[in-house]
Amino acid sequence: MNYDTFSAKLTGRNIQSRKLAKTKERMQPFSPARAWKGAGEDPSKAVKLARRAAKFARDYMAAFDAGKVPAPDAGDCWGCLMVATDGRAPLGGPNHILDHMKEKYYVPSLLARAIERFPVAPIAKWYVSDKWAGTSNTTAGDYNLHSAVKAQLYKSLYRFCKAELGLAA
Repeated sequence: MNYDTFSAKLTGRNIQSRKLAKTKERMQPFSPARAWKGAGEDPSKAVKLARRAAKFARDYMAAFDAGKVPAPDAGDCWGCLMVATDGRAPLGGPNHILDHMKEKYYVPSLLARAIERFPVAPIAKWYVSDKWAGTSNTTAGDYNLHSAVKAQLYKSLYRFCKAELGLAA
């Protein structure tokens, strides 16, 4: 006789009939959240797209720090440079941002639009201004704020890309 059978006889209960509910079964009656069952859009696609946006933002900021992203001018991508009448940019929508990601095209106007939509600290704006003007404002360096400034700019650009792709920013 095994332990479960002995325990059931001893206490007068049947262990086999007392099956525990699965997590999904416990969660669904009380929550609006549902497990994905193949209907609608696959959530893993959104995660992959967010990872692509994160990689693009990291690569963009690396190019920006290396001085490979010039100041915005008329030679930029017009979809990123121009602003729609409702104030939204870029004009091309999600496919436009995806094209930039695929081509690894780091448009200066993209960072400018990101900062407009998702503001950063004034010192981060000074950092961008100094990079584009070719000057050396040592304020960020004096206080060892380079990492904080770069993190703010990265987050602003990342959130902008996610928002333009239709993901939660």
